[in-house]
Amino acid sequence: MIHPNANGKHTRRHLQRGVLTLLAIGSLFTAHAEIKRVPGAPLPGAMLNTLDEGYVGFPVKKLPLILYDDANTTFSRPYVPSGWMGNHEVIDFDEGWKKRPHSGATCIRVRCGMSHSWFGIVWQSPANDWGDQEGGWDLINARQLSFWARGENGGEKVEFKFGILREDQPYPDTTGNKGLTVSLTRYWKQYVIPLTGNKRCIKTGFVWVVDGCDEGFTFYLDDIKFE
Repeated sequence: MIHPNANGKHTRRHLQRGVLTLLAIGSLFTAHAEIKRVPGAPLPGAMLNTLDEGYVGFPVKKLPLILYDDANTTFSRPYVPSGWMGNHEVIDFDEGWKKRPHSGATCIRVRCGMSHSWFGIVWQSPANDWGDQEGGWDLINARQLSFWARGENGGEKVEFKFGILREDQPYPDTTGNKGLTVSLTRYWKQYVIPLTGNKRCIKTGFVWVVDGCDEGFTFYLDDIKFE
């Protein structure tokens, strides 16, 4: 028969070992846990993969991943047009333009004033981040970035791309594309930029840049998405 005091010591030892074991198991699961979104909370940042595969963004559960389709959309957009660059004082940006959208009720109107230097806007995740914060989306299953664009008069020259944060930043894009520079027409036209390379964390999902304009011009965007 075990003495009650001895039994108490024996039990306490087992409890202590059990707690330590549970803590160790909990730490292991925490290291490999997938980030879950809490309703109403901000989007979580990206995470470092514990298998040494590099930086991985927030998982995309379903494609297409829509950056813009309508100003009155009810879902939280994955990227925010918060990165105003260059001589951005000349930009007049309206996400709720109702005249002649490609689809739905609205499109984006970008009115550019006269400028002898470049300017543009970046769609960022998270907003206002230039590579100093965790964020971005894992687009491993996406094949391309597509969007529709047109000019007010035709002939407006605009560069479009994504993935502009380079490796010298703490949290860069894991891939990018040189993009394309187009001369827009007066009619809606779809443009496609292929996704290649390591697509595990795209932080700058859409970018447009104008390399100066002597007289200013206006162009329109709609239905921007990864698919």
